[in-house]
Amino acid sequence: MSTFSLRCRHNACRHRRVSRTHPDDYKVIPACEVCGHRKGWRIEQRAYNKRGLCNCSGPLGRNNEPFPHRTTHPSCDQHPHGIYNQARARGVAHEDIPKEYWP
Repeated sequence: MSTFSLRCRHNACRHRRVSRTHPDDYKVIPACEVCGHRKGWRIEQRAYNKRGLCNCSGPLGRNNEPFPHRTTHPSCDQHPHGIYNQARARGVAHEDIPKEYWP
């Protein structure tokens, strides 16, 4: 049993429903409200699973832990100004940052 909402889509008619239980966990699979078939439910992929997430040590969260983010995040190590933005966020003066990291 999941503790979050699962977005399900019916393969035959493309009808969408939200469920708190995975379709495989039902004893009797629920019927589709549109076409009436019971088989053919699948879980939709969420947007955050489709994005290209970066796991570098760049931006830090509230408890100083790196969090998954996109490479376009201004504090990402892969971003052109990421190291500069990280240093400025930690209170380093502009003159103290090496010139190769300046924007």
